[in-house]
Amino acid sequence: MTDLGGCMVALLACDGFEQASLLHILSCLSEHDATVLLVAPSEGRIRGWDEADWADEIEVDVDLASAEPAAFHALVIPDGGHAVQPLQADPRVLTLLRGLAAAGRPIAALGSGVSLLIAAGLVQGRRIAAPADLQPDLLVGGADWIDAEAVIDLGLVTARGQGDLGAFCEALIQLLSQQKSGRRRKPLPSQPG
Repeated sequence: MTDLGGCMVALLACDGFEQASLLHILSCLSEHDATVLLVAPSEGRIRGWDEADWADEIEVDVDLASAEPAAFHALVIPDGGHAVQPLQADPRVLTLLRGLAAAGRPIAALGSGVSLLIAAGLVQGRRIAAPADLQPDLLVGGADWIDAEAVIDLGLVTARGQGDLGAFCEALIQLLSQQKSGRRRKPLPSQPG
């Protein structure tokens, strides 16, 4: 098993995150000994979404006002259509994403979470796996939409959605392992925001 001890991973979410995807990602990273901190727009608790209804609440570890890109080795955005719009409208989210990209830190986005990468201007020239409904936005953003379980491209890990959680987590662990072993990548080129 890959040891990610010492890796600090931000899990970015807010009310309406897809509970199954967040919990699966959290479990996967924890099994590999990564330290995972839930980052959200404000302190307290956020509530998940479970297919057709509100689900459990989860304690926030770091609010966006306190989240510094240098504190994290990577950032993961779980699926969750209800959570994406509020996060996309928060300029602190885009600043955090751009800061991590500029520092060469891996960013992973599952399903609708890919729209945050688009909003942050981080998809130009990249191969991106995402739900088919994001294809037009990805093309406008200069990305190549790929219909695949998971894609790793220059520090971005993307996948179409919950049906691809296994491949998404495997790709994320692979990229974090490479980063930990010293095979660092160059920062992403600055993109217009």
